[in-house]
Amino acid sequence: MIDVEAAVGMILEAESLTDGLNDEDADWLLNWGAERARQLIKGMTDQEAAGERVQRIMGVMRAAVAISTERVEHPAADQGAALQTLLTRYAAAFDRTYAPDAVSITDALSVLKGLSGVPLLEKLTQIAEKATAARPAAKSQPMPPENSAKPDHHNH
Repeated sequence: MIDVEAAVGMILEAESLTDGLNDEDADWLLNWGAERARQLIKGMTDQEAAGERVQRIMGVMRAAVAISTERVEHPAADQGAALQTLLTRYAAAFDRTYAPDAVSITDALSVLKGLSGVPLLEKLTQIAEKATAARPAAKSQPMPPENSAKPDHHNH
């Protein structure tokens, strides 16, 4: 069996993962990454595969930090590219499907701006979760707006 806490230690001890973040955001991100690593590698027996999982999670964390620490300096196109990187890495880390052409980066950035009161890193992980839902890439649908109402078919 894999020593889960030793693997999680790779995340907790990697100081570069939180460069540019304030203490609160850094703590949130480290806790998020550590918890995801615990969930994904628990019960694994292949040390190399577990290490690869942890590295993928760290890649997601780095992509989220890149967006959160550089968002003011970069135009929307660069933010869109950074968000695309985050979504691609998230899908790879968590065995999810991500079809870049099915998710409007512009819509995702709009959702990101609209989640007021939620810390940016948490917003990014929420968007990544929604944009990479386990579904076949060929049948992916565009991500609906956060507040889209579902039609009521009972009142005709």
